[in-house]
Amino acid sequence: MKKVLMLVTNGVEEIEALSARDVFIRAGLEVEMMNITDEFEILSSHQLLIKVVPFHKNYQSFDCLYIPGGKLGVTNLDNFILLDEVIKHFLEHQKVIASICAGPSLLGKRGYLKGKKFTCYPGWEVGYQGNYTGKQTCIDGNILTGRSMYFTNDFALLVVKKLLGEEQFLKIKNQIQGIK
Repeated sequence: MKKVLMLVTNGVEEIEALSARDVFIRAGLEVEMMNITDEFEILSSHQLLIKVVPFHKNYQSFDCLYIPGGKLGVTNLDNFILLDEVIKHFLEHQKVIASICAGPSLLGKRGYLKGKKFTCYPGWEVGYQGNYTGKQTCIDGNILTGRSMYFTNDFALLVVKKLLGEEQFLKIKNQIQGIK
């Protein structure tokens, strides 16, 4: 079973985290929402209490790193001392990195979007030496980016397609759209 590490903390945009988690689970992916601290709960950007697991070094066993947005959440993630190590691991092992809304800024400011096509929440694309598309979702190799909370399900389905293929993507897309 493929595994998704969702890196979260206080201030995360809850739709980008929880809706994506739901799509991933429906697709048969194992998902772990890992807090960057040792706390078992976080408070989302709109004050929703979410149960999570504390950060642990077993992140290397995951197939995909998923980074949701939320202005405060992204600011907190940016200050996470192990963030560079985690991102480098996924890049060096050609694993999928998926990030939405303000989340791609964490990749951009570290130089990982240089020469890549990407999208993000408008205003967060400045200065990353990548090719900002402004599209709803974008894929460039193993880096997947999404524009905003509104497109969370489409973005999560893109992750499913990348990890599990076209057949599972279509199955889950039809399921969540209520198409038999």
